[in-house]
Amino acid sequence: DDDDDTSFKLNNGHYAFVIATVPADSCWAPPKTLPDVPMTITATFTVEGNEVTVVTDASGSIPSQTMNLVKDGNSLTGGGTGLADLNEQGINCVLDVGGDFDGTMTAEDVFDATMTIDIAESSGPDCGLLVGTFLPEQLDSLPCALELDGAGEKG
Repeated sequence: DDDDDTSFKLNNGHYAFVIATVPADSCWAPPKTLPDVPMTITATFTVEGNEVTVVTDASGSIPSQTMNLVKDGNSLTGGGTGLADLNEQGINCVLDVGGDFDGTMTAEDVFDATMTIDIAESSGPDCGLLVGTFLPEQLDSLPCALELDGAGEKG
């Protein structure tokens, strides 16, 4: 039996993805320190055959997002797009949020992954308020992108 051919199982359930490093960030350049790492993103994974639907839990001003992944052996790849409507926070702005996911299963229900998040203006007159240097949370530019490296496991 050759262990190199082992394909780890991915089961339905709630997962925590802990972002350890941010190797690339055109959204918040130093001295800004966003996103704060380590940072945890939680999501529900629904597995049907080799197709995996990932629905993130809403967090703060970021609504739930959906990604569609494909599991091929120990490879877990895919992505998705969604909208972040900031009107509930009093900002008349909707952002396009896209994500690409490139992961590798390292054990049953455990994976390492890099997520690339693209953020762009979709609609609303207040999106310009999100860019600037007045507040540390403000973006440096729109559109922008983040690369997030970390590991996930079923909780």
